[in-house]
Amino acid sequence: MSESEPPHSAPAVQTPDVVRALIEQLPDVVLVHRMGTVLYVNHACVEVLGYPSVEHFVGRSMLEFVHPDDRAETVRRVQHMNRTGQSLPQREMRVLHEDGSLVWFELAPVRFVELPDGPASLVVARDRTQQRKLQDRLMAADQIASLGSLASGLVHEVSNPLTYVMGNLAVLSEGLNSLEQSTKAEVEINELRKALADARQGAERVRDLLADMKVFSRPDLGRRSRLELRKVLDSAINMAWPQIRPRARLVRDYGAAPAVRGVESKVALALFHLLINAAQAIDPGSADGHKVEVSLGEDADGWAYIEIRDTGCGLSEATRDQMWEPFFTTRSRGEGAGLGLPVVRSVIVAMGGEVEVVPREGQGAVARLRLPATARSTTPAPSSEWQAVPAEERFGRVLVVDDEPVIGALVRRALVGHDVYIINSGRDAIELAQELEFDALICDLVMPDVSGVQVYEQLQALRPAMVPRIIFLTAGAFSAADRAFLDHIDNQVLDKPFEFSDLRQAVQLVLRSSG
Repeated sequence: MSESEPPHSAPAVQTPDVVRALIEQLPDVVLVHRMGTVLYVNHACVEVLGYPSVEHFVGRSMLEFVHPDDRAETVRRVQHMNRTGQSLPQREMRVLHEDGSLVWFELAPVRFVELPDGPASLVVARDRTQQRKLQDRLMAADQIASLGSLASGLVHEVSNPLTYVMGNLAVLSEGLNSLEQSTKAEVEINELRKALADARQGAERVRDLLADMKVFSRPDLGRRSRLELRKVLDSAINMAWPQIRPRARLVRDYGAAPAVRGVESKVALALFHLLINAAQAIDPGSADGHKVEVSLGEDADGWAYIEIRDTGCGLSEATRDQMWEPFFTTRSRGEGAGLGLPVVRSVIVAMGGEVEVVPREGQGAVARLRLPATARSTTPAPSSEWQAVPAEERFGRVLVVDDEPVIGALVRRALVGHDVYIINSGRDAIELAQELEFDALICDLVMPDVSGVQVYEQLQALRPAMVPRIIFLTAGAFSAADRAFLDHIDNQVLDKPFEFSDLRQAVQLVLRSSG
């Protein structure tokens, strides 16, 4: 051996076939593409996505294997990389298995590589489908665990307005009894009007609380829609308010923020967890000396951002290192399962966003999240037609279908001047609609014998001209199938409790559209 030769030198790996053989042994997915056209995939990619061979990938567009909802974002990222020459950051992406099922990929930062025939993009990904399924199960468990906090907060917040609703109703009852014998009727009527206004204010508070509760209980876990973050944030604050109020003053700083695309119940739950964390970092009974500040706006990149800052105990290094791990918690036994922050990160990352919780300068902590803006729609708002109802009023024959007789009576009071028929059975309503012609049909969605969906389907077969005239009423307690039905049809839907003015406008729209 030569003296200049190292005693343990190893030969350099230079043969492309050797490099390819090494890549083929990797457990992670490796894909190379040029402007979206697949040039190469390794065996792990073929195996994970269930295709027979590499030939099913090479030469095809990468977008064919990407979930339809993620294709626009994938195109944007590829265009950005080609325009700027910068690597793309890590993210999660949904792809399609050969059998059509969903596979979750965790993408490493995408980089340019130089090939003999020009530059290409190198994608390395890890299959995280099983972990995502576990996260979904944890989220479902966490939603159940959250019901205790939500229920206690709801009971507390409902009790106060309900007390003065019932109290003022008692005042009205006693006042009306004495009014018949009083000589000061005008004065007493004024007092009764004040009591009635107070009772209405209390009822409206109950209605608003129930509307916020629906955000957390709606069965739309897989549905994405265009979200206005101000509304979702206010709902989360209302649900977290019983925890915040004894600990800190709440300060809102809302600026203009772009709409985002996501699942409302999931985003509300994520914000609820961050607000609860901020509140529980502060000891109860010190509201005058502490603040929870909530900011909303648009950053320099056009993304929506939310910041939740508190003046609580802050974050230790140990907590920062472990807080994103499932089941890690600093709370006392019974106060939390340690799933809140993992749920938050799962929701935000799935939306293509970013989230971090860091110590706040001075005292406390700050949670920051950023969400990409959704594309602005040029479609007119659905309410434009609603607001365009002419002032001239029309009257007609109206069928009301609701298993609660009091609701039918209430609708009759609202529709004075119309010829109103009240039926408490969906089955009877279908029979009556075949015998008489109705200009509008107001139907409850959930009924014990024949549901509103079944009424719609039966009339579609028997009296199709009646179908566009149906106005649905709902209290919100419907199944995922009912939700899908409502999203599919064009009929008007009114939530209970409804305003008389909204009901009257809905009927006028039906009367005018049907002539």
